[in-house]
Amino acid sequence: MQTRKLQCLQRSVLLLHCLQMKILRYRCRMLLLFFR
Repeated sequence: MQTRKLQCLQRSVLLLHCLQMKILRYRCRMLLLFFR
């Protein structure tokens, strides 16, 4: 039971991290387009 909860938590953290990276990449691209 405990390990299952931990796996779920890890997965959610991983998804969150992935989302953050996507947002950062998108923001960087927008800045590049803006300053060009």
